[in-house]
Amino acid sequence: MTAEPVLFSKAKVGVHNAYDARNLGDQAIVQCQLAWIKCFWGSDIEYYIYSHHWQFNQAVFGRRSCEPLIYNDFRKNEWWRMLLLFYDILRAALGHSLKSRKIGSMSLCFLCGGGYLYSSKSKWPSRNLIVSCLEGILIKRQGIPVILFPQTIGPISKFIDFCSVKYLINKLDFVMVRDSASMKVAASLKRDKDGLLLVPDIVLSMRKCLPELYRFNGIREGIGIAAVDGSFAMAFDKQVRRAYLESLIQAGKYFHFITNESVRLFVQVSLRGRDDDRTVVNPLAKRFTAEGIPVEIIDKGADLSAYLEAMQRNRLFIGSRMHACIFALTCDIPTVGLAYQPKFFGLFEMLDMQEHVCQIEKLNTGWLIKQIKDALLQEQERKNTIKAKRLEMELEIEQKLRKILTNCKNF
Repeated sequence: MTAEPVLFSKAKVGVHNAYDARNLGDQAIVQCQLAWIKCFWGSDIEYYIYSHHWQFNQAVFGRRSCEPLIYNDFRKNEWWRMLLLFYDILRAALGHSLKSRKIGSMSLCFLCGGGYLYSSKSKWPSRNLIVSCLEGILIKRQGIPVILFPQTIGPISKFIDFCSVKYLINKLDFVMVRDSASMKVAASLKRDKDGLLLVPDIVLSMRKCLPELYRFNGIREGIGIAAVDGSFAMAFDKQVRRAYLESLIQAGKYFHFITNESVRLFVQVSLRGRDDDRTVVNPLAKRFTAEGIPVEIIDKGADLSAYLEAMQRNRLFIGSRMHACIFALTCDIPTVGLAYQPKFFGLFEMLDMQEHVCQIEKLNTGWLIKQIKDALLQEQERKNTIKAKRLEMELEIEQKLRKILTNCKNF
């Protein structure tokens, strides 16, 4: 990765809606953002990471992890959360908060958080979506350039959600989306199409912008599985959840029978009590052990480097976490996606891998075993195809980010 000339002298950059570093996918998004910004602007930039989980994120980002402009405190009960949200919104709108004044000194702000710009399943307005939009709008009101980093937009099913997203993307300087479906949604809402770009998920470029994370050069053995608990994002009924877990068990058994190699179960997210892959990984591990299959649980907390080191040891990968799939693909590992959200299909479509992804509710054990069988038979060919597509994605991401970040000097 070639360093670019510095565009700002000691630039100050804010990264907003960074979620929680204990979700290694979201941490990877931020790490890649910072790596590219430093590449184009120089390594001496001053940056701050704003998140509703800012206290936990301090373990990774230190003092640069800050309370967001509008704080949705998950530790409070519903009524307190709503009251504190309205209080923060009012103070930010009036410019009375210290947070607002600090953000006002930024050279540029990025709005990330790929899991926010779609409607929730409840009948009420989507709180996370609206808070995310309000933050971007209030920051832009201070005259600071705001860029939406590559993320998914939609589905949007509620009128107030629709109005919030439409107003936001028409205020932003650049809007980057990471799949064709989101591009259609954004294009239907944004009046100025010049500031709208389709950019692959930035984590697909991680091997190029953070090469130090890819040092493993040993023999690859075993199959990796990243399962997701059905309580996250959508409520699977018991029958769907049971069938999903049974398919994973049978897939692992088939792989072990053919190769005599082990199974690795990956914990990408470890937010105890709310969003925790261990609630499904631990029962899976017990089942594999009972079947006499050697199994290893990869639970590295917020240590992205250790997680990726373990990922690089896999021969094949099955993922129900989208960024776990991306991590595997950056290692050129043949990967099968089991989708709990539509964003999976956009990713696999962009990589010309549509035949290797399936919706969890429609998952068939026979289909999954055939995916493993075909991947083993065509292993080297699949690796070569993935590598060629990865290099293409890396170049596209670099070129588009260079265009956008270079244009920032004209703001």
